[in-house]
Amino acid sequence: MIHVFIINHFAGSKYWAKDLRKHLAEKKDLRYFVFNTVQPGFEGNLVKKMQKYFEDEKLRFYCCGGSGTMRNMLNGMENLSDVEVAFFPCGLTNDFLKCFAGGEDAFRDIDQLIDGKVVSVDYIRTNHGIGLNTVSLGLDAKYASYMESMRLYSFFGSQVPYVLSLICATLSTDYREYCVTVDGVDASGQYSEMIIGNGGVLGGNLFIGEKPPDVTDGIASYMIVRKIKGVSAIRFLIDLMKKKYTRLKKRARIGDCRRFTVQSTDGRPIQMNLDGELIDGWDRWEIEIVQKGLQFVVPQNMEL
Repeated sequence: MIHVFIINHFAGSKYWAKDLRKHLAEKKDLRYFVFNTVQPGFEGNLVKKMQKYFEDEKLRFYCCGGSGTMRNMLNGMENLSDVEVAFFPCGLTNDFLKCFAGGEDAFRDIDQLIDGKVVSVDYIRTNHGIGLNTVSLGLDAKYASYMESMRLYSFFGSQVPYVLSLICATLSTDYREYCVTVDGVDASGQYSEMIIGNGGVLGGNLFIGEKPPDVTDGIASYMIVRKIKGVSAIRFLIDLMKKKYTRLKKRARIGDCRRFTVQSTDGRPIQMNLDGELIDGWDRWEIEIVQKGLQFVVPQNMEL
């Protein structure tokens, strides 16, 4: 097997990338390559090239970054069932790993991952790309959009861009009319926020579903939120953090599904957040959970 480590050194400290290279160099009998990302989307192109060059070899790709690095890797794979994928968390949230016993910390031992075991997990397939954790629109997409322009303010403190983005998003988010189906059942209406999650957490501390996520059952949690803005949007986010589902259900529809479609009624494009990537340009999204379609590596000592 060939182990391919893709390092996004922009996702965390610039020092750990050097430490990882040094550690791998000390391991005997390990066939591996290490690459640093150089620009957005680099991961997908690299994955395609490696699969082409080593088409007769078994490959395992390690995401050494955050959710966006993982998403870009997955979208470069022509057949996800042919390769193994590991997640060495170095990003800000790494939310998908919260579905496993021990959370993110359990995946931070690179030796345990190299010697790890493979399990089949679900992933998100849309008509505009693949994701692993969540796809969302409305308030969350607005927040991600503001984050792109607020990064410069990290000079004043690492949390400043997040706070400013949250304030701007809650003040500017409005509702729109959408045609929505959930497993074929019509749920159209005016909404300010929609979240479809394979994992159970969004943005580090927003808990989507009422029950713990099972990333092998082929079922997603979803939440579609009626008109919220300003103070009501802030209250909604606080309730989501604190898992106040009784209060949330007064202004949101919460449940499980396998397929979800959303289309704007006015023909305007829908800005969608797919595992941290903002995708714009389409007025219709078709979303489904592919059950056990991804060969995912978990640490050797992990109890499932």
